[in-house]
Amino acid sequence: MIKEPPKILLLRSRLIGNDGRSYQRMRQTIWLYLYLVLQLNPKTGRLATKVSTISQDMGIKQETIRSWLGHLRRKGYVSVKRDGDYWLITVTGLKPIPESYQAKALKPDEVVNVEKQRLAQRIAKEFEDEGNLGYYEDLCERYPEHLINRAFSEVKKVPQVKIKKSRGALFTYLVKKYANKKEEK
Repeated sequence: MIKEPPKILLLRSRLIGNDGRSYQRMRQTIWLYLYLVLQLNPKTGRLATKVSTISQDMGIKQETIRSWLGHLRRKGYVSVKRDGDYWLITVTGLKPIPESYQAKALKPDEVVNVEKQRLAQRIAKEFEDEGNLGYYEDLCERYPEHLINRAFSEVKKVPQVKIKKSRGALFTYLVKKYANKKEEK
């Protein structure tokens, strides 16, 4: 299920302007800041999460996430409170989007396309084959999702030494094989 995009407006001065001071302050923490902005609850402006969840989502060590959170807190970009294992994070400097700027809701077929794109991106990333992302997107559009997921899980189980060409080639073969079996029935 696709999460509704946050209906917030980043203050332009947070990211640009100020004679480069935002860059000097944020540096690499910009990635965590943007992650937090995208994950927060648009109504409350807060996010309750675990550092391990952020670490897993971003592919960055937990120690780095903690360091970046501290940096963003000290510079006034976020406020952080601990509640057991959870961190309650509020991103400062955000405003609700005025009605005139709010985007229209996605149509059901557009939501499906986004889900298929995300699946294709996950496949390309898992196979370390981002160069063929367009091809995976095409496969995800052409074939039912259950066939794609079945082939994807099968390919992930196969040890690399047993694959003759590539994981992508095996994946393509299995998707087409499963699709042909379904048509024969």
